Amino acid sequence: MVTDDKLCVAVLANSSWNIFNFRKTLIQFLADQNYRVIVIAPEDEYTKFIISWKNIEYIPIKHLNAKSRNPFQDFLLVFEYFKLLKLYKPALILPHTIKPNIYSSLAARWLNISTVSSLTGLGTVFIRDTFVNRIIQKFYHWALSGNKYLLFHNHLDRNEWCQRSLFPISKTFIIPGSGVDLNRFKPDPVNINSRQFIFLYLGRLHPDKGIREFLLAAKILSQEQANLRFWVAGDLLEADYKNGYEEIVHLLHSIPKLDYLGKQSEVATLLKQVHFVVLPTYREGMSRSLMEAMAMCKPVIASNVAGVNELITDGVEGFLVPAKDIQSLSNAMVRMSQLADEQYKSMGAAGRLKIESFYSNQKVCEAYSELFLKVFH
Repeated sequence: MVTDDKLCVAVLANSSWNIFNFRKTLIQFLADQNYRVIVIAPEDEYTKFIISWKNIEYIPIKHLNAKSRNPFQDFLLVFEYFKLLKLYKPALILPHTIKPNIYSSLAARWLNISTVSSLTGLGTVFIRDTFVNRIIQKFYHWALSGNKYLLFHNHLDRNEWCQRSLFPISKTFIIPGSGVDLNRFKPDPVNINSRQFIFLYLGRLHPDKGIREFLLAAKILSQEQANLRFWVAGDLLEADYKNGYEEIVHLLHSIPKLDYLGKQSEVATLLKQVHFVVLPTYREGMSRSLMEAMAMCKPVIASNVAGVNELITDGVEGFLVPAKDIQSLSNAMVRMSQLADEQYKSMGAAGRLKIESFYSNQKVCEAYSELFLKVFH
């Protein structure tokens, strides 16, 4: 039973889905360390799971719309954060995702509450160099300038943020991803001798994740390589696209040998059935889908970009290709399908070892332990 004499820590994100899928290791760590844990996030279909967690208090946030750029709605969000934080008086808040990072940091600053923001990936605002995005970057830098620490999932993001914002690197910390459950994601060999190979794209079908590049590479290879099949698993949201949505829908349903599986909840079961995982992303914090695939000894193909080239060494756990390069991607997929049995097993074993050594739930908890020693002592 949670009691008021415990030190209160609040975890914030832009959806209950985000909390459930990416913050479970952090929240379990906090509960195990005997903190009073408050979760603040909008209600969605995953809220019921958070409410069922032991020793966790869930508080819905009403004015958070991740896609909205309505300044009045954002003003209401700041005010709502201010009221909630003033009421619950946490000793520390741990916001994730851009709007909670910005607006809860401002509210906490006014209330003199310590804030440790997590920038798990710099995302679209830093990928696309537009006037509006440059303004958002400046606002983002200013809003987080008073935070006690900033957390990053890779060194390139950390270094870029500090160079652009002049935030002191001594007040930053690297957390090795959101954690991988090594008991759930464990080696489960598929038949490499079948000569029929399945390449899986796993994740949100967002343009910045390289879904178009994957589909166009699959279109080329479905006509040239009789032994290859392609699976796509993840949410496709029209709101993620300014243009090109219709093209993605058409490709998903017109490419021979490609199956669109939609959103999948049993990821480990899905990974058991495939040979390789592909993520032609433009930028990552630290990709959960790649880490889970590697934990299950699946060789991977991904873009040579921030947040990926720190996880994967080209030719060791998989192959790295230039971002947005469809021909290089398709060439790498052919090359992967031609691996000898021993090469396939060696790549898979290297991936498993990498996750065990640096990115497991245990390693993430060890990193948070080190961080909290600095925050509270």
